Amino acid sequence: MPYNERADAQLKQLGNQLVDQLIGRALRHNPTDTMGAFAQATRLAEAVVGFLPIGDGPNSRADHEIAAAIPRVKAILAMMTMYEG
Repeated sequence: MPYNERADAQLKQLGNQLVDQLIGRALRHNPTDTMGAFAQATRLAEAVVGFLPIGDGPNSRADHEIAAAIPRVKAILAMMTMYEG
């Protein structure tokens, strides 16, 4: 099975959105702790997806794992949006 660049890119884009939203939420509680907010956001993202969905995280994963993670991340983003509004 060939490497699915499109799914990998989509997951990384969604993963970046997820981490950015988690950072924003963490910074609302402690606006001066930017490094802590990033660390917390990446830990949470990794916990809910099963692996870190940004940077090199998906690179070592099989295409089926990446494809399965996309709807999970979309659902998490939708839930976060719903609870924000």
